[in-house]
Amino acid sequence: MVKTRKSIILALFIALLLPAAALAFTAKSGNSVSVGKAEVIDGNFYAAGQNIQIEGKVNGDVICAGQSVNINGEVAGDVICVASSVNINGRVGGNLRTAGSAINLNGSVGRNLMVAGASLSTGASSSVGWEALTAVASADLRGRIGRDLTGAGAAYTLAGVIGRDVQLWLDNNKQNQQLLKVENGARIGGKLIYTAKSDAEIAKGAKVAGEVKRNEPTAREFNRRQTGGAWFLGMLYSILAALVIGLVLVSVWGEEIKKILTYFTSKTGATFGWGLVVLIITPISCLLLLITLIGIPLALVLGMAYVIAIIFSKIFVGIFVGQKLLERFWQAKKESLFAALTVGVAVSYFVFSIPVLGWLLSALALLSGLGATYLYLKRA
Repeated sequence: MVKTRKSIILALFIALLLPAAALAFTAKSGNSVSVGKAEVIDGNFYAAGQNIQIEGKVNGDVICAGQSVNINGEVAGDVICVASSVNINGRVGGNLRTAGSAINLNGSVGRNLMVAGASLSTGASSSVGWEALTAVASADLRGRIGRDLTGAGAAYTLAGVIGRDVQLWLDNNKQNQQLLKVENGARIGGKLIYTAKSDAEIAKGAKVAGEVKRNEPTAREFNRRQTGGAWFLGMLYSILAALVIGLVLVSVWGEEIKKILTYFTSKTGATFGWGLVVLIITPISCLLLLITLIGIPLALVLGMAYVIAIIFSKIFVGIFVGQKLLERFWQAKKESLFAALTVGVAVSYFVFSIPVLGWLLSALALLSGLGATYLYLKRA
């Protein structure tokens, strides 16, 4: 069972963070980003902003990050988004892969639904063509899922149609709270297997074609799941945050980033050396400036720049890793910073999250990124 859960988490991670890239793309950023009803975008659409509204058609993938994402139009490919709220009322031809606080689906998804967040709601008119893979605190599912539903969380309500099997792991620290409800009108074409502290509430009008089985969780299972869940969500959000920042950086300073990346190969040793110097000297300089009243403003500015440089440095390393992977496995996209960002940050940040080895590699990446940034600024 533990092996199965690990496989589910790994599958969700890979599916969510490694989207395919089309040959053409359009990138927009700002407070409000929109695609009008009459607008058609050929290729992938990258968007970063407070509010993202898609009313028209995108003939590719949508990769976005913002506070609020609303898709009322049509997306031919996948939708990969992170936002506080994600509302899909239109049609997604491929997969919907998203992380956020509130995810609402009232439209259609042609292939798979993959969600991580606080709450998931699917309306009665919604449909998912293939599988649904969910890691949410609460889920209210009232639409149609063509194949299997697999998920983990605190509470699930099933009131729609699921073509094949349902497998859930449910955990809520509140006693006597119903973890799983299967309401009247619900239809499950296969088995219903769930791990929970209490029996599911299955209405008489619900239909389950296969076996219904509850597995009793152990305290050890709960602790392992909570630890693994915290690690997974922490890793996921750090990657998505890096992708958001990287998306803006690549859109605004793409040419400068390409110059910074050259130092990783042309001055490999120097990047580590100067990175170590910057990492140690900068906080000491800030402390010395804070001692004098006149130096406090400069210390604050230098401190903020130091924190920003640390964040940017690991993203630059991620883009560099992405470039090397694309050169090896996808020559046609090796010049695309957007593709390198998406692939490289996902892979490198996943590796960085691995205990011990990942932390060591993360430290080396930080030194290299700081050093490359310093050398670029020194020469600029």
